[in-house]
Amino acid sequence: MAMQEIRRRKPMIWVEAWLIAFLAPKEKKVYILFLFFLEFLETLLHTFKTTLLL
Repeated sequence: MAMQEIRRRKPMIWVEAWLIAFLAPKEKKVYILFLFFLEFLETLLHTFKTTLLL
């Protein structure tokens, strides 16, 4: 149940984050994109670990 809740919320978080990145000043976009990249890696790693445990 908790995993389904995370899956439902994640797309909305990404949409909000991209909107913030689009509206941010140019110098802050690099930092925001770096945070996106870290979030993507974290999600990928979590999915990989979960798949291996099954």
